[in-house]
Amino acid sequence: MPFFGFTMNDQNNRDFSFPAPKETSPVAELGALRMHTDGDTLFVAGDVDLYQAASFREVAERHLRGTPEPRIDLRQVDFLDSAGLATLLSLSRLARKEEKMLRIVAIGNPRRVLRITGLDSILSVEG
Repeated sequence: MPFFGFTMNDQNNRDFSFPAPKETSPVAELGALRMHTDGDTLFVAGDVDLYQAASFREVAERHLRGTPEPRIDLRQVDFLDSAGLATLLSLSRLARKEEKMLRIVAIGNPRRVLRITGLDSILSVEG
């Protein structure tokens, strides 16, 4: 099964399709965390937790520095803990320092965590 390439329904029973990307460049596959880039977007799948946060930060910082309009897609992230939140805040600070706008796409658990902590009002969150 492709990394993306599935259809899901939201609470209102609307279909959302996420086709598999065509030409992508693999970035990293680390334990339960998988990441790859496609254009300006870094796609992340798995758990962004204490065990994976440092690896996520390293790959995401490289992506942010090398991309004019960086975007991080967390739609395939199942779990986001405080270490993942700290990483997103660190990336946001780095983006401001680099005079860039970091956009984050999040649904499900990551979106809930961002909303509950109030970070969705600090970060540019889509989804």
